[in-house]
Amino acid sequence: MRIPDSAYYTALSVLGAIRAACEVRGTEMSRATVAIEGLGHVGTHLAQELARLGARVVAISTRGAAIHDRSGLDAAELPRLRSLEGDDFLQRRFLDRRIAKNELLELDVDVLVPAARPRSIHEGNAARIRARIVAPAANCPIVTVAEEVLQRNGVLVLPDFVCNLGGIYGSRLEARVANERIRDLFLNEYRQVVRRLITRAMQEGCTPTALATRIAEANHQRIVSRDGRRLPKLRRAVGLAGLRVLDGPLAPGWLTDRRLFHWAKGNLAGSVGRAVVAPSAPRRP
Repeated sequence: MRIPDSAYYTALSVLGAIRAACEVRGTEMSRATVAIEGLGHVGTHLAQELARLGARVVAISTRGAAIHDRSGLDAAELPRLRSLEGDDFLQRRFLDRRIAKNELLELDVDVLVPAARPRSIHEGNAARIRARIVAPAANCPIVTVAEEVLQRNGVLVLPDFVCNLGGIYGSRLEARVANERIRDLFLNEYRQVVRRLITRAMQEGCTPTALATRIAEANHQRIVSRDGRRLPKLRRAVGLAGLRVLDGPLAPGWLTDRRLFHWAKGNLAGSVGRAVVAPSAPRRP
């Protein structure tokens, strides 16, 4: 069955990254508590996938409101209500569980998923973030200064361009690989890529974002040098955060020994775009 949009694949890559981070931190998914800022298409898929693994989604938000329940929210019922009543359904329901939207970011949870907007976590609230892991689904939800504060406070922050690459990468694979295999790639092989990234960053004493950026830049230069041409329009793609996919020393077996293709998006600030480097996968039999 074909997935109708790329949000599902984005949710899968975020989920694979969350699982990797939980493994490194020694947190069992079946006991993990998760807060999701933004119950859009990606947030909806992610909430359902987390519930399948036994995690408790304890807080979610929409554009108009946020709710919190320590015992866990119904990950199947909320998307149904959203589809029936629209994005503002939280403004009419769950009044007894209502919290301020900014409070969601500061809840004491295992995993916080900023999935709504850029600059959700900034210098004004970074010190109050109590999540042990931050796994962005949105583009650029954490400003650089805030990430430095989170790092000092022991919060494991995953790179947004690693977590949310699924929309681009999964969509590229869709015509070549069965949907079930794409899901398996994100939840297994790709999970191991992210786990190795986190472990290596810890060994080198840097953030996963800093390491991933360094690897992506090196990979981009290698690809450009090998192909003898520049990736097209790196600085001008669609106004979303730059995406970079890990390759080379962090790649699992299915990434190696295959012809590479490129994809690129510019970042929100209009600075240097990053290359997305991904494998050309076998076509469906």
